[in-house]
Amino acid sequence: MDNSSFLSKAKSKFADGVVRSKTVLSAKFGSGVFDAAVFSPSRISRGNVLQIVNRLLDGDSEATGELESLKGENARKALDVIQEFLDHNIDISATETDWGIPLSPGVRLVQSMVKLSQLSGQYPSHFFVKVNPPLSSKSNLTVVRGGFQTEVFVSQYQKKKVAVKQLRMIAWRLLEPQRQIVQNEFYLACLEWRQFRHPNILPIYGLLAEARQPTLILPWRERGNIRCYLQQPDVQVDVKQRMKWISDIANGLFYMHRCRECHGNLRGDKILISDENVAQITDIGMSRFRKYWSEDIIPGVEHSDRWTAPEVLGGANPSTFSDMFSFGLVCIEIFTEAIPFPEYFSMGAADKILLGEYPCQPEKMPDDLWKCVEQCLHPHPYHRPSIYTVLKGKFFHID
Repeated sequence: MDNSSFLSKAKSKFADGVVRSKTVLSAKFGSGVFDAAVFSPSRISRGNVLQIVNRLLDGDSEATGELESLKGENARKALDVIQEFLDHNIDISATETDWGIPLSPGVRLVQSMVKLSQLSGQYPSHFFVKVNPPLSSKSNLTVVRGGFQTEVFVSQYQKKKVAVKQLRMIAWRLLEPQRQIVQNEFYLACLEWRQFRHPNILPIYGLLAEARQPTLILPWRERGNIRCYLQQPDVQVDVKQRMKWISDIANGLFYMHRCRECHGNLRGDKILISDENVAQITDIGMSRFRKYWSEDIIPGVEHSDRWTAPEVLGGANPSTFSDMFSFGLVCIEIFTEAIPFPEYFSMGAADKILLGEYPCQPEKMPDDLWKCVEQCLHPHPYHRPSIYTVLKGKFFHID
């Protein structure tokens, strides 16, 4: 698919989503709900908010300022309306393939939503949720997965089986105001993740209300992460299925990059396998909190360095370019069923990456995919292919 036809299809998809959302909300609240209304930041109505949303989607810069001026209960009401608007199947991802082109209306709306939440200290009403049985009654819950970073329990939310993922972050033991700053940043990252809708991105239902540690409520995936699933003795996976999973990961990453988000910590245990055998990327936006994980102060615990691009090991911030480096190593991981550089501790693996030494082509990995992996592992970030370029290759296609 060439760039012009892709852009046309993406823009049409976004426009269809906006029309769908407006139709549903107009039927629910009346045909005039999107009509212009007198705006007052001291007393906001649903019509006010939807009219601001309408203007923001049309590129009205003043609408952003009006939205961000809201405070307290008015801000929370506005966040509820925007969340309801976004929940009606709108694809927020950018309609462009180049980061140099202005943001899509959907991404701009989400960024304004997150900014309003940051400035007001408010969140959508249903962002903090409760599960049954509650996490407080741990006698009724069993840790089904976990490690030094997390504990995962199984519970129910809206009659669905969910993973209650409690993170061990040393930031939650910081003194005020540092603790509050980190907590708010974490909530905002999860709020942005909440807006992502793609079959290869694991959705997040929300955060557990009144939790002592940051706790995510996520769909339960019985098969677990891709590496652990492949390592099960009774699981046999052919090359075609492995390629399908790599395609899933590439499509999820493509969606993220179109949404102007890099993952920053892509690795096998951040990719879950659904009951439908679909690979889904999880922990969106969590890489910015890596310095607060408990693992970083526990000697001998497995770190993410062995998947990390050399420029990030050297102190640069994660980027879409570093995501491509990690993607290359994840492709190797899927074919070897092992972590990269398994013969080395994390520090030794990082040294190998900094020296420009990478794993050999795994057995059964197709040659064309290996050529792609080699390009992804280029030591210079700007010489790596974009995920869009990868998806145009022989084994992949953009839906």
